Amino acid sequence: MNVAVYLTGHVRTYLKTHKAFQKNIIEPNNNIDVFISTYNHTDTKISHNYLYTQNSNYIGNFKQILNMESIDVNEIIDTYDPVSIHIENESDYRECNKYTDRVTGVTYPTASMNMYNKWRQIDIMRKEYERTFDKRYNAILKTRFDVAYPIKCNFNDIDINKNVLYNGFYTDVSFFGCEKIISSLCNIYDYVDGYMNHDLQREFNVENIFLAYLKDHNIDLKTHEGMKGILIR
Repeated sequence: MNVAVYLTGHVRTYLKTHKAFQKNIIEPNNNIDVFISTYNHTDTKISHNYLYTQNSNYIGNFKQILNMESIDVNEIIDTYDPVSIHIENESDYRECNKYTDRVTGVTYPTASMNMYNKWRQIDIMRKEYERTFDKRYNAILKTRFDVAYPIKCNFNDIDINKNVLYNGFYTDVSFFGCEKIISSLCNIYDYVDGYMNHDLQREFNVENIFLAYLKDHNIDLKTHEGMKGILIR
């Protein structure tokens, strides 16, 4: 089974997590390739307080403060040996009309929309790689740089079902499934407006949006021991 690993977002604490990632994700699996879509700074510090009410009223504020420490690109490449890597300039993505609801005019938290956008970007990267090198991936692990995996996970032991998504802790942080289902999830960015206009009172919470998407697309969520990572801050 060919497996693609999507590493998205800021590199954050990768110096503390990459050894466990190598030992328990990469080494137990053959035919596994890493794709990276990140930023030119190590992290973004966020202070936020936001709530969307039933009438789509916005309460609170949102502030983003950049950590201006630049990443070491060569070190990232040496550490993960990615088959494809995209490094985005921090200042290029902060303003986008998509952050504003087309119906209500409400602006969504920038960090959440950036996360969804990274999922979309890296899925496009994988598809371009497949076309260029005539290769196909059966399954995909979507994860982050700040996740440490303490348990060995052999993806060949997991029954890939097109309607099942496997995870071990926070649903939107790390998940695994067949190519079709992960590629579908990577398009959540294009559906956020619809979910925020549901009748239910809903705080803008990436997990709420994620779970709603799974329900609407008849995707079952199952826990798998090998996906039980630990967030390292």
